[in-house]
Amino acid sequence: MIKSTNFFLLAPRSREEEPIFNELLGDLYRRIPVNIIASLVAGPLLAFIMASSISKERISIWLLILIAAQMIAFLVTFVFNRRTDLSQAGDNKWLYLLGLTVIVDGIAWGLGGYLFYTEASYQDQMLLCVFLMVGAAAATITFSSWLVVALIYIVVILAPGTALLLTATPEFYRLLGAAAVVFAAILCGLAVTSNRTTTRMLRLRFDNERLVVNLSESHAQLRELNTDLQKNNHALQRALDKISEMATRDELTGSHNRRHLMEFLAREKARCDRAASVFSLAVIDLDYFKRINDSYGHLAGDDVLKQVVTLIQRHVRTTDCFARFGGEEFALVYTLTALEEAQQSAERLRQEISTTAMLCESFAIYTSVSIGIAEYRPGEGVVELLRRADQAMYIAKSGGRDRVMAVSRDQPNQQMGGLAIRRA
Repeated sequence: MIKSTNFFLLAPRSREEEPIFNELLGDLYRRIPVNIIASLVAGPLLAFIMASSISKERISIWLLILIAAQMIAFLVTFVFNRRTDLSQAGDNKWLYLLGLTVIVDGIAWGLGGYLFYTEASYQDQMLLCVFLMVGAAAATITFSSWLVVALIYIVVILAPGTALLLTATPEFYRLLGAAAVVFAAILCGLAVTSNRTTTRMLRLRFDNERLVVNLSESHAQLRELNTDLQKNNHALQRALDKISEMATRDELTGSHNRRHLMEFLAREKARCDRAASVFSLAVIDLDYFKRINDSYGHLAGDDVLKQVVTLIQRHVRTTDCFARFGGEEFALVYTLTALEEAQQSAERLRQEISTTAMLCESFAIYTSVSIGIAEYRPGEGVVELLRRADQAMYIAKSGGRDRVMAVSRDQPNQQMGGLAIRRA
């Protein structure tokens, strides 16, 4: 297991840690130019504000030091940008030089706390402290990827001014210095917490990405999904959500599979039992599908299945559930739908399938479906509901196929096993 303390000096200990190392390093590198710009803006602004109480010589010296520090940082980041693999030992000198430029920037601001110290104006001294504390707080956020650099930055930016405040004669200055010490301690704690949290999150992200890669090796669609996830650097939760979605889809047709259907039926049954509502279930089976496979080949049969599914899905509402039940058999759950309304919808579906040509290479194949429908009875099990709908479908088959049969106990027309069968 990778511990966050391994990255206190931002040095990888093993190949397993290199992705986390590179991520932390890239985060630090991207933030340094922002820090350079902020220093070049805030520095002259502070010098302008302090001009009334600090000599021009001190201000000029400090501005030269600050600008020199930013120029060094710019040159180092420019060279750093041209390196390709900074996790190798030979490139560590550039890595630590990058961290050193950050510390130099902190020293330059710390010298500002020393050179701009004044007891002539409490207001100016308070403003100076605010500038330095804000800079230290910004470092906690900006440089926490490299914990040791962030901690050193906080110390060097606050230490000179704080030391002068603690040894000053006015009691107010000593209190201000004590507050600065407490503030620095809080910032150091926040930097440690931020570093550990960031590293832990990266560890979890990369561990789970490796898990996705392993899963994708056994499934072509998962490999494609993993590639897309890696290219777009999606968050782990989205990757897991997509994998879960694939687990409930039929690979050939893209419709939901039997597992999803059973889960949906269980939820719909529970909802209807609570709300005293109703829903219906249709079992759909392609007629003479074996003949299509024997006559045109299994690839043509697969094409027919996919085209039939596409056609059926145009009849499925967003609240309904359509799934491949097995082979050429499908199931369609009509939510909040009584038997007669479901029967009418299934009849429209049957008519459209029987009159639509399925185009497979140079062939136009016509097929039909037999549909059995059952309305949910409060308290019955999901398996019993499926059995009743399946019975109705087999009666449609035995009655000549290409028809819709609905099973009900009301006004029986045809008996089978104590159940009434009604044709559309």
